[in-house]
Amino acid sequence: MADHANTTPSAISRRFLFSVAAVAAAAPLAAVTIASSMAAPVTSNPLETLLQAYRDVGLRLQALDGELAAAMDAIPEWARPGIGVTGALCRWAEWTRGELDALGLPSNMNSRPSLADFQEFNRKRRLAAPHDEAGMRERHSARVAAWMTKRREQAAWFRRAGVTALQHQRQDAFARKDAIERELLALVTAPVPNTPA
Repeated sequence: MADHANTTPSAISRRFLFSVAAVAAAAPLAAVTIASSMAAPVTSNPLETLLQAYRDVGLRLQALDGELAAAMDAIPEWARPGIGVTGALCRWAEWTRGELDALGLPSNMNSRPSLADFQEFNRKRRLAAPHDEAGMRERHSARVAAWMTKRREQAAWFRRAGVTALQHQRQDAFARKDAIERELLALVTAPVPNTPA
């Protein structure tokens, strides 16, 4: 899944932001019920309204995480993201050793190759055997076509399982969360107007 930095803009920490917001709120946040989730706020207090919206988007993100996990389980293992050759999470489809062998790829080719891996292999082969330009080009075209087919199959599984739509919803929710954080930060750091004594 797409990673998202969980940060608040500026040097003010999230903990500080919400401790100030909690003190400044006119009504306790605990009074806000779960039933109002994703509904229009019922308060005229801007801080309380933002805190309700922030809570709601947090609940939506939790729900989306569960839905995404369930949708991923419906996808074959070869099409799911897995651990790549570097040990980091890799989004590319997993190939069987037989599929790689059939394309004339070496035994040390990782099982989740990117298109760049195929292109680098082709570049090295062309340097090693410059006299076979036409044959190299044809074999490379066949490898690229196989990679594109595998990628389309992987993308089709993501669409059928609903993962693609859920990922878009998650991106939208994170964008909303970031916007609320910016509004909260602006609200709690705004200068207090001078009042006559």
